[in-house]
Amino acid sequence: FMISLISAFLRMVIGGLSWFTLDVPFTGIVVGGSGYWIINPSVVQGNVFALSQTQNVTVTVLPDKIAYILKNPEKPDKGFLQAFNEMNLRVDLIDDNNIKSTNFSDYRAVFIGDQSLKNIKYIPEMPTILANKYYAKNFGFIVKGTITQLASNFILRVNEDSEKIGIYNKSSFRLGGPNLFYYYIPYKNKANVTVIATTIDGQKSKPGSVVAYSSDGNNKCFFGIIKAQFWTVEAKDLFKDCVDFVVKP
Repeated sequence: FMISLISAFLRMVIGGLSWFTLDVPFTGIVVGGSGYWIINPSVVQGNVFALSQTQNVTVTVLPDKIAYILKNPEKPDKGFLQAFNEMNLRVDLIDDNNIKSTNFSDYRAVFIGDQSLKNIKYIPEMPTILANKYYAKNFGFIVKGTITQLASNFILRVNEDSEKIGIYNKSSFRLGGPNLFYYYIPYKNKANVTVIATTIDGQKSKPGSVVAYSSDGNNKCFFGIIKAQFWTVEAKDLFKDCVDFVVKP
């Protein structure tokens, strides 16, 4: 949703800072505070499509930053970082040991990759992207049991909208090496989630959700296709859809 104004006065509040007025052509993203901020169109007040006159338009802005929680911030997954960058979302790498002292209100969402963390319980209830097998129950994706893993000698695929799509560009990490895999939520374990992509019959898996959304309180996404450096274009698009679901108001 992009709003076009020729010369509108925008009054906005950025991250709790003081109010100010900006006179610029406006296309849905403004610069302010510490960086780019994305407008929530649902709170725009007034007829913003009237281009023949200058109007006062009240908007709110949300931080564009993602909190990426890691055991070792020096080793983020570059594939996920690239996807966030392509979506114009900045990422702060948060050390697991610093979770308690982090002000999570500065962030649009939390991203948790495939690591075991010590301080997961101190992350507040907020929009979350979970690419992880350990904490599905903590974030409300399963009611019992655990997340399951599937590997194959062949290139892995998932069902999306009744279409089988390849998610990795190869079947193994390297020639003669271990097979690539994804995580999924067995249907018998899942909570009240919206299923986006599923396992495929015949790939030695039980029926389950590889990508799932939860709208219980804050929007959350479980994303089981965790080997981002091997993603196909289709897999990256699934991840971007997942992020969009979580960060959009």
